[in-house]
Amino acid sequence: MHFTGLKERLRALARSLLSLSRRGVDRREKTISLGSGEKPPELGDRPRKVSRKGDPALLGAREMVNFQVAEEYLGVSERQRQKLVKQRRLDVRGHGQNRMITTESLRRYLPPVENPN
Repeated sequence: MHFTGLKERLRALARSLLSLSRRGVDRREKTISLGSGEKPPELGDRPRKVSRKGDPALLGAREMVNFQVAEEYLGVSERQRQKLVKQRRLDVRGHGQNRMITTESLRRYLPPVENPN
C-alpha cells in the first residue's frame, strides 16, 4: 500500500470541508428551501393520527397483546404504560422481550367503547 502524501491529502480535504461548512450556510435561517416555490406545510395541515382508545377491535379475541397495542388501546404513552405495569394495574406475562399484557387487565382498566369514533 502507498501512504505517501496521505497525511497532506487528509489535511487538504479537512480544510476544504471546513471552508464548505462555513460558506453559504446561514445557521440562523429556520426555513428549508423546497426549490419550486412551494411552502412547507403548516402545523394545522398535518394529518392527525386517529385515536383508537378503547377500540375493542384492537384486542379482538386475543388473550394477550404486545406493549404497543396496549398503549394504543389505552391511549397512553410508553412511560404511562410502564407506570401502570409497575403499579400492577396491568398484568404482564412472559419474560424479557416476550412480555405481553393480558387483554383481561386492559379491559378491566379501560372497558371497551361501543362506538370508538
